[in-house]
Amino acid sequence: MEVNKSIQHILDAYFSGAKILKVNQNHTGLINRTYMVKVSLDTEVKTFVMQQLNTDVFKRYKGMLANIIQVGDYLMEHDYPYEFPMPIVSGDNSHYYKNSSIWRLYPYIENTSCFDIVPSPEHAYEAAHCLGVFYRCLNGFDVGQLSVTLANFHNGAYRLVQFDEALVNGNPERIEEAKLLISNLLSHRNILEEFDLIQRSLPQRVVHYDTKINNFLFDKNSTKIRALIDLDTLMPGTLLSDLGDMIRTYSNDLGEESEQVDMVKANISTIEYLVKGFIEGAKSVLSIEEIESIPLSGMALAYMQSIRFLTDYLTGDTYYKTSYPKHNLVRAANQFSLFHSLYMQRNKIHLYCISKY
Repeated sequence: MEVNKSIQHILDAYFSGAKILKVNQNHTGLINRTYMVKVSLDTEVKTFVMQQLNTDVFKRYKGMLANIIQVGDYLMEHDYPYEFPMPIVSGDNSHYYKNSSIWRLYPYIENTSCFDIVPSPEHAYEAAHCLGVFYRCLNGFDVGQLSVTLANFHNGAYRLVQFDEALVNGNPERIEEAKLLISNLLSHRNILEEFDLIQRSLPQRVVHYDTKINNFLFDKNSTKIRALIDLDTLMPGTLLSDLGDMIRTYSNDLGEESEQVDMVKANISTIEYLVKGFIEGAKSVLSIEEIESIPLSGMALAYMQSIRFLTDYLTGDTYYKTSYPKHNLVRAANQFSLFHSLYMQRNKIHLYCISKY
């Protein structure tokens, strides 16, 4: 009941006479606290998404919300064919302060579904096509307007420094236990050096930075997408981050939590659907240099995630939530297996990318 009182208080700042009919907390998010709020507004019933921001993660939340609004306004003026859930404004603010907490309200998109696992190749294609359209519609946007709200998010050198420090200062027993995986990772550290180098040469774009499948809302009655959501990480970047994370998360049929690490491999068919969808959605705005970087994108993101999991394991599991003692070690090995599979098939992926350009 205390939660409902707080939510009612916040609703009153947005609407006059709003009455709560139902509140459900969404427990799937790992960062913000999210509620689905069904309300009565005069003669109509509406549902909203209300979030309490995690300001420990999003310290620059004002810039984050400004990024969303700037990008949304631009998309609405440039024929973006999907819905873009903009924060609802209260007075002059798109966020609301209560008891030192920061809240925001979004419209709820009805009759949609989201998935934690890619249901079919067609769903992969549609998600990548939506991302490509997102890039195409924002091609003329001045990315210099956007705030960098999460520094070093996909900075390879930064992640390697963290890893090196963990090898010196981490738990000695865990370092010994992981010595084979450590050796394998160290032998491929040039992947992130190449990633950073190419990042600096590619066009800067509006990048979503979290393109996993559950951030796409699908129409309940088809494989068509209604919206790309979870826009908190909108920042300047390159397509390496977005398409790389798609390849990393969609092509691993067993998922990053699988303990069958020797069975983990990249599904090339899924990657081909992703590449096809993305290029067809983006159409003519992509350069040949961007197309040729796609094979590196998946490899680099899988490698980066492997060293992030292992760094956390060596330093005491302080960042990622774990369910058992070796959870982060297993995750790291899983992602290295995926990286190795992508590495071994990089030429095949490259040829496919060029064929679609």
